[in-house]
Amino acid sequence: MSLESVIGCVQEWWNRVDANIDASDLYLFGSSIYRDGLQFDWHRSDLDLVALIPESKRTAVDRYEWLVELAKHKQRLELDLVPLLQRENAGMPAVSLIPLTTEELRADVHKSKVKHFFADNEFLNIRTKGLRKGIPRAGDGGNRSPLILQGLEYAQELRC
Repeated sequence: MSLESVIGCVQEWWNRVDANIDASDLYLFGSSIYRDGLQFDWHRSDLDLVALIPESKRTAVDRYEWLVELAKHKQRLELDLVPLLQRENAGMPAVSLIPLTTEELRADVHKSKVKHFFADNEFLNIRTKGLRKGIPRAGDGGNRSPLILQGLEYAQELRC
């Protein structure tokens, strides 16, 4: 197996998600793309994904409903990846998915509290297969009060 086939599987999955729930951009990061995947452990590593919540989902109810549907689709991806990742235990998560609001992206807030996480890491855009440093618009939201940043971090942590 190759990481290209795994990425292809994720791309096909995201196209199905988009057809069903109006998806935005999806990015892959972490060991699967860092240094061409040299640190990726086929039996233990997970795929780290960031799904941008569409800006059309403005209300909390809209976002909640979208997230519920996304979670259903994620279960399908997990099952699709079991044979590709050569996993013996289908109960072990193969995907770590961070649904991200535009506000969180622009504030460059990550649940881990790592500063500039979305601006400084490498990300692979699943639609275009373009690899780049940072997600577009990461950190362009200007200064925010520490309380707002803490609130965004907390919301993201609960959502994941």
